[in-house]
Amino acid sequence: MLNWRIRYQRVLSHHPALFNPDLTVLEVGNAPQGIAELLKRSVTVAGTHGPHTPSQWVTPVAASPLSLPFADNAFDHVVCMDTLHHLPPPSRAKAISELARVARRQVILSVPCGALAVEGDQQLAASMQRMGLKMPSWLQEHVIRALPSVADMLRMLTQTRLPFEVHANEAMMQHYGGLLLDLFYPFSQHISSAEQAKKHQQVLPAGDWEMYYSYLFHLFKEEQGVPLDTGTAPSACTTRATRATAASEDQDIALYAVYHRRLPLAPGTGITPIYVGEAALEAAASERTETTEPPLDNSRWSELSGVHEVWRNGPRSPFVGFCHYRRVFDFSLGNTRRPSASPAPSISSGKPRSTLLDYGTYLARASDTAARYARAHFQDRSDTLIVAPPLDLNDSVWDQYAITHNINDLCVVTNLIARRHPYLGPHLAETYGAKTLYANNLFLTRWDHFDELCELWFDVLGAFERSVPVRTEDRYQRRDISFLAERVFDAWVRFRQAQGTRLVTVPILEITYPGLDTAAWSRAARPASSANSAPPQGAHP
Repeated sequence: MLNWRIRYQRVLSHHPALFNPDLTVLEVGNAPQGIAELLKRSVTVAGTHGPHTPSQWVTPVAASPLSLPFADNAFDHVVCMDTLHHLPPPSRAKAISELARVARRQVILSVPCGALAVEGDQQLAASMQRMGLKMPSWLQEHVIRALPSVADMLRMLTQTRLPFEVHANEAMMQHYGGLLLDLFYPFSQHISSAEQAKKHQQVLPAGDWEMYYSYLFHLFKEEQGVPLDTGTAPSACTTRATRATAASEDQDIALYAVYHRRLPLAPGTGITPIYVGEAALEAAASERTETTEPPLDNSRWSELSGVHEVWRNGPRSPFVGFCHYRRVFDFSLGNTRRPSASPAPSISSGKPRSTLLDYGTYLARASDTAARYARAHFQDRSDTLIVAPPLDLNDSVWDQYAITHNINDLCVVTNLIARRHPYLGPHLAETYGAKTLYANNLFLTRWDHFDELCELWFDVLGAFERSVPVRTEDRYQRRDISFLAERVFDAWVRFRQAQGTRLVTVPILEITYPGLDTAAWSRAARPASSANSAPPQGAHP
């Protein structure tokens, strides 16, 4: 079966230790062909085996994933492929706990996840019904029992308190290509066998930018999985000791706007421009630019180039905030009422998210300092975080990223956070499951909160930059780090609120400049069939 081979390809390529005959392997599931046929070595298989004749490599044990008849740490590796989602949703966390209990080194889980997998299975079921074909029992269960989301899986993995990672597994085209060939074109088996005989290792190989049907989730016990990044820290991971710490004497609130190109500025706003990337090369000596050597790659980091400049070199101020040359907080007189002492709602403030203005109209509204308007929000409670209202998405944050960008990148960042900043795990799961996003990396808060955010941002994203080269020359997709930063920012906002920080949402003004073409920065490329996906919006250079 092509589909059977596809689902195991990444497992075998990522875990060569599975071939070691000195290490014991337990597979939990009831598939007639499991990993043993590919490993060509002894494997214990726990499940409901039915009428199928076990492979010569299999030692079958009748058991439920919810109650495995084995001692703690009984097997070096525990593998569970495309089985967890066949359990009722309330039972899945118990099954993961049981798999972890009997594993000595690691658990490898493969699970179809997300809205695309749900839609694909529903369409396959509907097509088979229209053709008068009997629906397989496994497909019936997929349709009846909700597939988990990646957010669901992360919540359950976090509960185990074990290190974990997530990786893409079957691409959508791989999965349905192999499945449809199995169902309707049996001759493909002969083709596949001939290719395997010629040492072809991959069946329907997937590219790097695929959308995925299933994901691999790894839980580590004795082994700690992929080593942490230990390379030389780039400028983006500057230590506290080397950053400027002197407090600003002339302002208690410092607001900055990051510019990657020369554009006219509104006078008298109290917002300090920081020129980065191409604009830094054209700035006058008196203007603020990034001074890190070498500078961050603005084509990837976008506005975080300017954020890093202030975080590293100051001046330190009691409160600090960032906006963009095209997006600024609307600190109008109507928003100067001090918020109540109770925490603000985490999602909705009841205000419009943004107002589109041409540059001339913005000039007429920018006659007083933004700091004066912002100060009112901190007068009665300094532990406040000001952000733009969240962006509404039609898909979950994870699915929207999978449709719009390279989901392998978000997997890398997720794994870095899980290992380096595990406190953020539950909030990351909350972010990935939400259909709203605190986008654009706009904020205003206390310096110590700013410092906490930057420690997170530049540690995780600096490690990402070192491990993941630029995947494309496309100007829009090249901004991978800034897109990832928005998802990390959203999780951090949720963490801050859980710690008691008051969240205040302030609408933004979106400014258009005469003759400024932004098509290459904000184009929304998405599949025509994905009508439920909101166009990508967010970070800008």
